[in-house]
Amino acid sequence: MQIGVIGLGRMGGNITRRLMQNGHEAVVCDHDANAVAALGRDGAIGAKGLDTLVSQLRAPRAIWVMLPAGKITDDTINQLAKLLARDDVIIDGGNTFWKDDVRRAKMLKERAIHYVDVGTSGGDLRRWRYGVGGVDVFGWGKRRDSELIVLIMIVGVGVHLWAGSFLAPCPFLICPAPIP
Repeated sequence: MQIGVIGLGRMGGNITRRLMQNGHEAVVCDHDANAVAALGRDGAIGAKGLDTLVSQLRAPRAIWVMLPAGKITDDTINQLAKLLARDDVIIDGGNTFWKDDVRRAKMLKERAIHYVDVGTSGGDLRRWRYGVGGVDVFGWGKRRDSELIVLIMIVGVGVHLWAGSFLAPCPFLICPAPIP
């Protein structure tokens, strides 16, 4: 599977390497040209900007955003929303505030773009009681869902997906659990 990764700090760079080691093609973007070049030497395809990253990915696209919480993540996701198309997906791997996830999910759903929060801290279970994550990820179809789950398991982060049932965040696994 092909995936875009934005944010190549320690975590984003290592996520990209792990995905490539497992046979996935990565297109990468970062404000630090040296980080892009280093991953290019490891086999990633470098992009100088978000528009270039999006154009180098085949539809439906999956883009993993690994940026610090706050304005930079908001700005990046807002810009991606203008560049992506129906059934593309944004995976947010940062430690974002859950209310930001709700807002982003609603905005992206209006554009038929899917949103998945795989926040690396594991997040707060209380937020999932309210259907937060707003992710209509399982609307992609079985083949695409399976690809995303494999990617997330390779990276080994907890995952939160809202798909009419509850999937609890579990390190290295995706564990079904009922809504409390």
